[in-house]
Amino acid sequence: MAAPGIDQRRHPRVAVADGTLVIGESAYRLVNWSLEGFLAEGYDGPLVTGQEFALTLIVRSERGEVEVKGRGCVVRRDPDAAGRVAGTWQLEYPSPHAAAFIKLFLNYDGITI
Repeated sequence: MAAPGIDQRRHPRVAVADGTLVIGESAYRLVNWSLEGFLAEGYDGPLVTGQEFALTLIVRSERGEVEVKGRGCVVRRDPDAAGRVAGTWQLEYPSPHAAAFIKLFLNYDGITI
């Protein structure tokens, strides 16, 4: 187990000005995301750490809009911190083209992934 405060992410997170995490019929504000992770707030549902679920990530930016469907897994819940939920995600239908598109959309210019 890593020491508190040590970032164990494999990919850099990108702040999201206009994004949504959809779980079931409910939508939550997406705070940031990466090629394999996300942080959202406003979550008050029943998911627990380690639980897998279907998700949709919707991100709008100056580069356009992307909607990604996939599977998520809860890594952390912070119900006292604005209902924050952090997790990992993977594409529902992975392909090299989809990953390349998401890297471009995430604006990973100059970052080796």
